[in-house]
Amino acid sequence: MKKYDAIFFYGGAPVPAMIDMVKLAHDSGLSTLMIVLDRGENELCMDHTAHEFDTRVISVDFSHGLFRRVLSLLRIFVTVFRLLRSSVKTTGYVMSSTFDTLLLVRCAFLPRSVSIRHQVRDLHRLQLIDSPVARLVQAMERVLVRKVDLLIISSQGFYDAYYKMFYGGEKVLLENMPPRATWEGFKPLSPPIFTVGFVGIMRYADSIFKLIDVIDSVNTCDTPIRCAFFGGHMGDLLERARDRVRDPGIFLFEGVFDYAADIKRIYSKISVVYAVYDKDDPNCMLAMPTKYYEAILSKTPILVAKNTHIAKVVEELGIGIGVDVNDDSLSQALTDAIHCSGWYINAQRVLSELTAEQLHSSYERAIVKAVT
Repeated sequence: MKKYDAIFFYGGAPVPAMIDMVKLAHDSGLSTLMIVLDRGENELCMDHTAHEFDTRVISVDFSHGLFRRVLSLLRIFVTVFRLLRSSVKTTGYVMSSTFDTLLLVRCAFLPRSVSIRHQVRDLHRLQLIDSPVARLVQAMERVLVRKVDLLIISSQGFYDAYYKMFYGGEKVLLENMPPRATWEGFKPLSPPIFTVGFVGIMRYADSIFKLIDVIDSVNTCDTPIRCAFFGGHMGDLLERARDRVRDPGIFLFEGVFDYAADIKRIYSKISVVYAVYDKDDPNCMLAMPTKYYEAILSKTPILVAKNTHIAKVVEELGIGIGVDVNDDSLSQALTDAIHCSGWYINAQRVLSELTAEQLHSSYERAIVKAVT
């Protein structure tokens, strides 16, 4: 069996930054394998034939719960164990991306015989709350992370709130910045209908329903507005959202997309980026999602959840505003946006003068450190 210098083990469909890491490793002369667990729940589509590196996709049962995710891996444990053990060179490394993939990697290499790197794009709520189950998960992760050679985090908040309590090794801040090449040549357009866009897997039901209700209430013949969803969906949320819409003309759902091929087209249709996540999810309080960087690249004002880490960054920069699904702040924000006044016109001005070069440069330095 072929041996690899670098194996990237992803617990779901990889986002652009993940693909970027694999490409860089391959282009740097490392023999590279990407293993993807296909959980079959409307994730972003990915054209495996478009990549020069080797890819192995393994189907696994889908589950929201962390423990259920771990248990679902029992069915593929032997397959993954043999694949990892037989595929990596002794001088190579394996990069995991989630709690469950790190668990499989550590099981495959006990005692450890290769370098292990771990990427953190999000934290599960059990990593941030206090309960008997959460304390068990946190204790397990302390053991798993202890031997990690390099920790790669997408938000400094993840390290400050969690990992610095037990990890003292080398780390890299690799933000969720989309690849530079993917966005080259993008030109902002003015959609014929003012459109609030949610890009990514449709989730956070309360936030989605609030958006639909507010757009229903502010949409008029003189000031038409609609919401558009680009990506998959969780469970029956799409059907529930459609049932809630009183005017089908205000609701657009395009489904899964290929990021590299479609993202510029998608953002040319959006007037406002909707990234209002669930504040009851501790991860959402700390995360810096890809939508933040896409808003800067596309020069599109962004709406985020009030009193979160991203809200502080967005409002200090002046490119958007924080809203709360439990009051009328979203209605007021969209009213201002439709009439190009208040926060919206200021965000447009700031974005028109803002360059993403510093973000790109920082990202490119970090990704080299992460994979080489």
